[in-house]
This record gives sequence, C-alpha cells and structure tokens, in this order.
Amino acid sequence: MKDTNIRLFRKWDALVLLLLLLSALIIFALQESEEKPTSLLVLIDGEVVEDIPLPKEPLLKAYLVDGKEITVCLYPDGAEILSSPCPHQTCIKSGKITRKGSSIHCLPLRFGVLLDGKGEIDGVTG
Repeated sequence: MKDTNIRLFRKWDALVLLLLLLSALIIFALQESEEKPTSLLVLIDGEVVEDIPLPKEPLLKAYLVDGKEITVCLYPDGAEILSSPCPHQTCIKSGKITRKGSSIHCLPLRFGVLLDGKGEIDGVTG
C-alpha cells in the first residue's frame, strides 16, 4: 500500500519562506530610513529657475510660463501642482509627491517640480 501522508511544508520550504520574510523586513526598514526632502526645485525648459526650502506651513506659489499660470502648493513634506492650463491635467492628477527625487512635470508647458534633499543643515555641519 502507498503512503498517503502528504506534507504541505518541508524543512527547506520553511527556510525559503523565512528568508523571504527577512528580505521583506530589510527592504521595509531601508525605505523608512530614506532621507526626507528639504527643498523643491522648479524647472522651466529643463533649467532650474528656483530652489525653495520646504516651508513649515503650506505655501502657494504661482509661476508664469509662456503667459500661462501654474499654481504649486508646497507642504512641509512635499508638493503638488494645484492648477495648470494644460489640456490633459496629468500634472494635477499626479497628486502630492513626498519622496526625495520624486517629480511632477507639465509637458505641454515644459514645467516641472522636483523634490530634493540638498541643503539640509545638521548638527555636525553647522
């Protein structure tokens, strides 16, 4: 008679599962320790036109590009484009960005914003 005892997990399966869980925890811990953005770069035609430190309170800024106004809201932890005259409104639909290196671009107007982390002063540097 055949052995009908079927195991769901073998000892190597448990080891692989443990390694996957450990890898997920390490990735999560690395994401949490990311540097926070400290400034917003405003780009027009690919050129940086303004480097603004992120404010302590929400702040509205308006920019004229080719005679058209784009409104950006800066937050202590990020930024978003609130209004733009572009046809598809993709830049507005992008919503708020909060991670260093994230960006929003309005392609028809060649306008963009990029969260940056440079310029942060800590206890060691100053």
